Amino acid sequence: MTGKRIATLAAAILLAALPAARASARDLPAGGLTRAEIAQWLQGHGYKAKIHDDSSGTSIVTSASDGLNWDIYVYECNGAGRCPDLQYAAGWSGVTVADDTLNTWNRDNRYIRAYQGEKGSVWGEFDVDISPGGTWEQLDKTLDRWTGALPLFAKHIGQ
Repeated sequence: MTGKRIATLAAAILLAALPAARASARDLPAGGLTRAEIAQWLQGHGYKAKIHDDSSGTSIVTSASDGLNWDIYVYECNGAGRCPDLQYAAGWSGVTVADDTLNTWNRDNRYIRAYQGEKGSVWGEFDVDISPGGTWEQLDKTLDRWTGALPLFAKHIGQ
């Protein structure tokens, strides 16, 4: 076989393997996840998870890692409670952080957006689209990113 034929054969084998790799991924339910499914998913990874209303009456899932409390908000939910968009969020009240400190975080880090909230609060948030096309493996990666970056963010703002 010539070098060109070997290269062509190798490329064909690689291309044939791509759909198989994608097929092994576990798709999320069409339309996204319910709050109950999010709580079960977190618990399956060893995190606590509680569904309740926040101070403004929005139903959220609360959890914690590394001694830091955080929430998952859901958006664009359909009538069956399936939500294609979620947001990891952590906030600290009564905290004063210089705008330069938050701007430095936002400039140097990709996955947590930092900002000053109302009444002396500071927030870190991470938005994720999970439907259409999301997989459980992709969702697991977002959780890893969140729980890995959150302690760094807390330290950056002095918490």
